[in-house]
Amino acid sequence: IHMTWEQVYSRNPNPNNFAPMPGLNVVSPTWFHLIDGEGSLENRADASYVEWAHKNGIQVWALFSNSFEPDTTSEALSTYDRRMNMARQLISFAQLYKLDGINVDFENMHLKDGPNLTQFIRELAPLLHEAGLTLSMDVTFISTNEMWSMFYDRKSLGQVVDYMMVMAYDEHWASSPKAGSVASLPWVESGVKRIIHEANVPPSKIVLGVPFYTRVWTETIVDGKTKVSSAAVGMDKVKEIIREKKLTPVFDEASGQNYVEYTENGALKKIWIEDETSIRARIDIIER
Repeated sequence: IHMTWEQVYSRNPNPNNFAPMPGLNVVSPTWFHLIDGEGSLENRADASYVEWAHKNGIQVWALFSNSFEPDTTSEALSTYDRRMNMARQLISFAQLYKLDGINVDFENMHLKDGPNLTQFIRELAPLLHEAGLTLSMDVTFISTNEMWSMFYDRKSLGQVVDYMMVMAYDEHWASSPKAGSVASLPWVESGVKRIIHEANVPPSKIVLGVPFYTRVWTETIVDGKTKVSSAAVGMDKVKEIIREKKLTPVFDEASGQNYVEYTENGALKKIWIEDETSIRARIDIIER
């Protein structure tokens, strides 16, 4: 599986403007979103996008999100009828748009609703499989954060889904009090091992999420204390910064990534770089 998500905010992109993407075999456009506690879905799907994908040998596993709204999610998962309402809409959309699969992306949930999420996936799986569709699901690494991680029953989910996408990023998140890598290599490897060995998810089902972004961290001293802020940037932007400021990246053993720092307007800037070095290292984790 070599896949990417297509972030669709309102309007779908024109695929005719895409550059060639050799090796890509699955795309997951963010098309279906939970909008109320009854289980109604917003639909942003585009038949012409599916047609483009299939012509290029790419499967479409449309993403279904809970809009990251914990209370609405709680209501929608609370009864069999509401869960089936979501499932029936997904099946209907999949048939209407000739989809190849569904990617479930439920995040920011109350811990108490975890069992209902697992039950929804158990109920959804046979319906999708009967329709010839692939079921994949996005999960975070195992942690003690209730609304980020603990509501996922990865062991039970791993028995039901065809693929489990591990969102192996945001080790240091946007508002992190400490500057650091978005996904250092030791953190990624440790997290993958825990999902395999603690949750017993078969390695053949795991798809490793790879960040194509990093953060430019800014550290300033305010009243004797270090104040930290960050901005997310893509790989090309980092190349631009390095070129413009004539920086020389150094390899950081602790993160397994190249790193630069520089001063701007009296503030210290730090970047843990996503580049060929870090991507090759992530591929090495996959192979091992």
